[in-house]
Amino acid sequence: GASLDTEDLYVVLYPYMLKLLKGVPYVEEEKGEEKYILLFHSYEDAKKYMITNDFKDYNGCYLIGRFDPSDKYANLRNTFKSFSKMGVTHYMIDEKGLGSIADYLEKCGEEESSNFSTYDQFAEDGSGTADFVDKLGLEGLKQMMQAAPAGLPIIDFTYPFEISQEREVELFNQFRKIKSFDELYDKISGNKYYENCHVMASLELKLMMGVLPEEMASLLPVYSAAVWQSIVTDQARLFLLKNKMEDGYMTKELPNSDKKLIYVAFTDIHSHQFPWIEFQEIEMVDLSTILEEDSSLVGVTFCDMAGMEANLNKPGWLSE
Repeated sequence: GASLDTEDLYVVLYPYMLKLLKGVPYVEEEKGEEKYILLFHSYEDAKKYMITNDFKDYNGCYLIGRFDPSDKYANLRNTFKSFSKMGVTHYMIDEKGLGSIADYLEKCGEEESSNFSTYDQFAEDGSGTADFVDKLGLEGLKQMMQAAPAGLPIIDFTYPFEISQEREVELFNQFRKIKSFDELYDKISGNKYYENCHVMASLELKLMMGVLPEEMASLLPVYSAAVWQSIVTDQARLFLLKNKMEDGYMTKELPNSDKKLIYVAFTDIHSHQFPWIEFQEIEMVDLSTILEEDSSLVGVTFCDMAGMEANLNKPGWLSE
């Protein structure tokens, strides 16, 4: 019967918007069989299933969501409506037999009604993402977001590079009223490398858009030095990015120049979104060698592969 809405149900998730602590239901597909999503009556059973079937965990956290009937995005019906549009026909509860999504929606009288999408979620969450997509006229991206199911919160998941709004305010206050570069370096050298990258990325964007006075650009090398220092002290993980279709590592060409920056990611948490890219972990000493030996490289684009990119000069310990 149409009672699933009121049952306490957990769902196995696929990493989708980890930065926003959300995932979308994982779709299981046996060869030539139906596609279905995996539901469980208990969190522990969902977790056991994921461990048994070699799902990836994120710092010990398995990606599991819980349907919430009172949340217009994260409720069962909305998920079923989104997925039936994508050709997912069934669901399975507690690994016991398949149920038909279409039959369930029909019982609820919902088979024709529309669903809320990722785009709707962004339009309402105050992040400005939907406005950004609209302003830039990114029609393709908008259609993709409208087709994508809304994300469900991942239980007990924390994003390792989270910067709270309060922290962001502190970070941006650090370079105001600075008397000297040394004073700035002392102030920011205690920050995490990804925090300084976040500030750099923001400064670079605002300089490019002409919103900040040009002399602010003189702060960037100070941040760059602090980032290199904290990469070492925080023992950040470093990944070179290799396009599986091409030779060599991914680089960013600098405008009007034959020089370039080499991409280095500090996490592979988003690697599932880039199946064509190999994330190749590298030690700092080997990265230093690459930067030293390739004269066309003038630095590194340090990134999280989820929208944050900071352009760093070569580290100070390399001979210029």
